[in-house]
Formats: sequence, C-alpha cells, structure tokens
Amino acid sequence: FKLEDRDREGLREKFGLTKNFVIGFVFRNQLRKSVPNLLEGFKKFKEKHPRAEAKLLLHTHWSEGWDIPTLIKEKGLDNDNIITTYCCAKCKRFTIRAYDGQARDCDVCLAQNALSTTNIKEGGSEKQLNEIYNLMDVYCHPFTSGGQEIPIQEAKLTGLVTLATNYSCGEDSCVPERGGLPLEWAEYREPGTQFVKASTSANSICEQLGKVYTMSPSERQEMGQQARTFVMNNYCIEVVGKFFEDLFDELPIIDWKKVDLTSHVTEKRYPDYEPNDKLDNSAWLIDIYKNVLTMDIDETDNGYKYWMNEFIKGKGREEIFHFFKHTATKENQELFKKTLKEEVDATRPNKRLAYVMPEHE
Repeated sequence: FKLEDRDREGLREKFGLTKNFVIGFVFRNQLRKSVPNLLEGFKKFKEKHPRAEAKLLLHTHWSEGWDIPTLIKEKGLDNDNIITTYCCAKCKRFTIRAYDGQARDCDVCLAQNALSTTNIKEGGSEKQLNEIYNLMDVYCHPFTSGGQEIPIQEAKLTGLVTLATNYSCGEDSCVPERGGLPLEWAEYREPGTQFVKASTSANSICEQLGKVYTMSPSERQEMGQQARTFVMNNYCIEVVGKFFEDLFDELPIIDWKKVDLTSHVTEKRYPDYEPNDKLDNSAWLIDIYKNVLTMDIDETDNGYKYWMNEFIKGKGREEIFHFFKHTATKENQELFKKTLKEEVDATRPNKRLAYVMPEHE
C-alpha cells in the first residue's frame, strides 16, 4: 500500500533520494529479466532528462544471473546512479545504496560481513518490501517472458505507474486504464524449444519513463490509483477465492458409485480374463484373442500364425498372456481418452478440460 506522504518523504530523505526520480525494478536476477535492456533505456532517459537526476533501484541479488557491475561499465553509466537493497543477516535492517560488493559490515549493528544484496536466504520483510516500493516514483519491469511477475502487482498496490513488456503476462498490466504503460519488444526464439521470447526496446523504456516523469503529480496519482484498483478487483484473495468458492458450490454432488467411466466404451478389452489352460495351444490362443482383446480370429490370421510360431520357438503361455494383458490395458486407456475427448468436444464446445493424473498413467 502507499505510505502517507510524510512517511514516504522521510524514507527518501533517509537514503538521500529526495531530489531524485527513482525508477524501480524488483526481481530475481534471472537471465529472462531484461537487465541489459533496462540499463540501456535508463542511460537514454538520463541523457534526455538530465534534470530528473534519475536513480535506478535494482532490488535483487547481484551474485547470480546477470553480471550487473560489468553491464554498468559496458553502458558507460555512473555506478552511483544504480542503487540496490542491502539486507543485514544479523539485525535484519536494510539500506539503499550503490553496489560495492557483498559481505559488507553493517552500518547499524556493526556486524562484520553481514550485509549483502537481498537474496532468497536473506531479504527484507513484507513491511520493508512495502517501504522499498514506496521509495520509487515509477516501476519498470522488462522481461523476456513470464507467468505472472508478481512484483508488477505489488508495485501497483503501492500506487505506482507500472511499465511492463507488452508480452505474455505483461499484457494484462500495461494499459493506462490499469495504471500501466506498455514497453515495445522485438521477437527472438529460445534455442531448442523455439519458444517466442521478447527483447524489450530500450528506446521504448526511455520514452515511457519520460511520459511518467513529465506527468503532473495529480496525473501520476490518478493513474497510480487505477493501478491499485485493478489489482484489488482482479488479484486479491477475496476476489480469486470467491471465484473458486462459487464455482465449487455450483457443482452438483456426484455419487461416484453410480458412475461407470468405461460403460460407454464399446471396444473395451479385458486384461483380467483368466484363460482356460486345459485347451491346446491353438485353441488357447484363439480363446485369449476373443476374451482379452475382443477379436474373433482363426488359423488364417497373421497374428495367430506369429504366436503359434513363438510357441515352436519355446515361448511359454505365461509370457504370451502377459503381452496380451499389457496390450489390453494400454488399449483401454487409449479408448477411454479418445471417448472422453469426443464427449467433451460434443457436449462442451470451446471449453477446456483439466485431466488430472494423481498416479502414473
């Protein structure tokens, strides 16, 4: 949530950010997060809007994924303008400053080697994370692809205008009526899978940051409120939970004792059939064809000839019957899936089916 103005300004003063336009990005430092693109876009923005005295706050771990210090040098950026979150493993406080390595001494509790950039082992609390979002003036989330990217929703809850790559889950968040702006991208393919990935445009990052920077305070506040409302109306527990509660409550109670999932399969096989071992090999083989695979054959059938030849080679009835039993089980599974699909296609057009297998198929 958005802090009161006096609390927010107090935080910004604490970390020396009162004069700065702070651009934030909260992320796990994975290669699918477009850090090089963001740094290039940030560089272009600083060149175009020097009066913004912009700072880029990267709330992430600097010892995995992208080599951010090298990228900063490569882009010709001033390291002091790229700030990050340090968390103390001892006193659990955080500080915001330029990156200068890991395992630093804590300025508050003086614990040695206790201060590192936020990571999956040591990070801020939910309260602290809320404060970190409140340090920002705008939130920018460029990525190659993603399932939800929850920091976008967290940023919206704090009333921030959110910039997101206009691809995958970003499409839900990057429209003005939802408190967002889209970042343009170019397609590339993931090696091996051919999966479509997005390379976010640095020029688009620069342009959209410029739009937010030049907004009046009232425009930014109105858009930030739209952002929060969108998340509250679509992502909160009460909304999502009620959707599933209502869905389950509307479903009829089923007496599974009265349900036979295989009764409509006309070509059902019978793997549990017990063959008559008193028959000779020829009659025995014709019998299991009929009563296991529901096939009527005679001595002219190629399958009959094959298995009679296996008898001559020395194969026993137990081994042959095992093959028939396995085949019957497999064909029953295929028939069930085929019939189920046909039934769904006919009775529930344009619907999706969740097929749950709690055990191995």
